[in-house]
Amino acid sequence: MTAHSFRAMEMSQIELGYLHESEAIAAQGLTYLETLFTSDATKDVQLGLYNHLGKVYPSLEVSNNAVYYYNKALKLSLNKSDSLMLSIT
Repeated sequence: MTAHSFRAMEMSQIELGYLHESEAIAAQGLTYLETLFTSDATKDVQLGLYNHLGKVYPSLEVSNNAVYYYNKALKLSLNKSDSLMLSIT
């Protein structure tokens, strides 16, 4: 499985309304990314997964986790346009 596979899977799960499953896949993806060398591609996927968790957790009524993951996404943002897209993507 590739890092991008986790992004595709979590997005499809959220579209189907499977919030808990989507959260679990995103967490697995982040764990997987920790085993890889850091590159721009892995940072992009990691940023997307953090952003996704930031969007999912309020729906799961875990607001503290949402803020935590949004902040992690902000730290990975390379420029202002990245940070502006966080809540949209």
